Amino acid sequence: MNSGSPTSTREPSSASAYRKRSRRSVAIIVGLIVCAAVGFVLATMVGPFNYSASTVLRAIFIRGGVDEQTHTVIWSLRLPMSVMAVLVGAALAASGAQMQTILD
Repeated sequence: MNSGSPTSTREPSSASAYRKRSRRSVAIIVGLIVCAAVGFVLATMVGPFNYSASTVLRAIFIRGGVDEQTHTVIWSLRLPMSVMAVLVGAALAASGAQMQTILD
């Protein structure tokens, strides 16, 4: 009775399962990158002088888009700490992945 033809009740082929896993992995990575970018902007916004997201983004991307005090606070105080936090997080993630590889 079974002619060997694939039916809808069988498991998906390995190629389609791979594509599904790949799309899911890419979606997760893109989501995590977006979360990291939002966290970066939030970390730059919060402090003794609270700035809006648009003010922070203007200060980062548009030269002369904000007043001198805001420019100094963001570029001299907040951005170095935010960039360092992202770099330290990336280094910890890489070392954790390496430890999992070694110990696995």
